[in-house]
Amino acid sequence: MATAAEKKVTPPPENSSIPTATVEDEPSPAIDKTLKWVWFAGHAITIVGTLLYLLSVVLFRSNRLFYVIAYLGIITSYAVIVYRAFGLPKEHKPYLSRLLLDENAIYMFLAMYWIITKPIAITLAPYAIYSAFHIAEYARVHLLHHKPETQRMLKDQNEKYYSRAMLLAAEVEIYGVMARLILGAITFQSSAFSVLLFAHFLRLRYHMSEQTRNVFASISDRLDKLILPPQANKKIPPAVQKAYNKMKVLLTRYGGSPIRRKTM
Repeated sequence: MATAAEKKVTPPPENSSIPTATVEDEPSPAIDKTLKWVWFAGHAITIVGTLLYLLSVVLFRSNRLFYVIAYLGIITSYAVIVYRAFGLPKEHKPYLSRLLLDENAIYMFLAMYWIITKPIAITLAPYAIYSAFHIAEYARVHLLHHKPETQRMLKDQNEKYYSRAMLLAAEVEIYGVMARLILGAITFQSSAFSVLLFAHFLRLRYHMSEQTRNVFASISDRLDKLILPPQANKKIPPAVQKAYNKMKVLLTRYGGSPIRRKTM
């Protein structure tokens, strides 16, 4: 591990803790180099597609094509990571079980769902945040090796804003995406299935991401102060407080139940 001064910032969900592919699945050096370029291109397409789609929304000329392009970039970059981690797809159950518990694979599968459903602009935001950091890191290591001063500047900026950006991504997923899906289900603009799917996704993220746990802890603390005594308004009926406690217990059991990982 590098020292604190030399520590490399690599934003999640693409991290070094994911399982590695088997020896027979290891790509040749030439293919490996190509995969890195494809991964980088996927992140670049994500940023461009996201910006163009958001611009079209702001101009009241929402263009689904840009939305699809952004998600094609997302799926491409995550597919490369999943391939490098797990190798070629296998039919046996342990492989599939492990794949469904890997955060990169989860983000990829979620992107596959978003691309075929009605566009929801806020869903692009977390991916764009991750892509921005990955592009900066790739550029620092592979494209700017002849400019050490620029490399140091990018490294310092990544380290400075890394924690804030990862927390922002978690907040967008919880406050932005989940809230939008619930509101959409209530107004029949999105399906109840999307709410359940994203709830399962957030449960997995709760176990994988410290930032996600911090956001949920903050929400719980705020609601406790708002609803429960002694901080709560005395006009809140006891029945509401009781219902809140029961709901909190159920959500804690659901979100906090352990996730079992199976070996390959």
